[in-house]
Amino acid sequence: DDTQWQADLAVTCAPPGRRHTIEAPLLIVEVLSPTTRAHDLGRKLPDYQELPTVREIWLIDSERRRLQHWRRDEPGSLTDR
Repeated sequence: DDTQWQADLAVTCAPPGRRHTIEAPLLIVEVLSPTTRAHDLGRKLPDYQELPTVREIWLIDSERRRLQHWRRDEPGSLTDR
């Protein structure tokens, strides 16, 4: 409950939260660089997947033409596309 991450991009339809945080993100985008890849995949991604408001997560590889895309089609877990 106390962990806060700063995504490269987060989209919401809710008003800004306290101190301009995004309380109910719908889309989260992270750009994977060589220095952040392990942290983004190992620590941030599992936390993002637990957020019930998140409908999509995009992980964009900065070194290759690759996008990892998770989408929540129905209430429940996100699936890798």
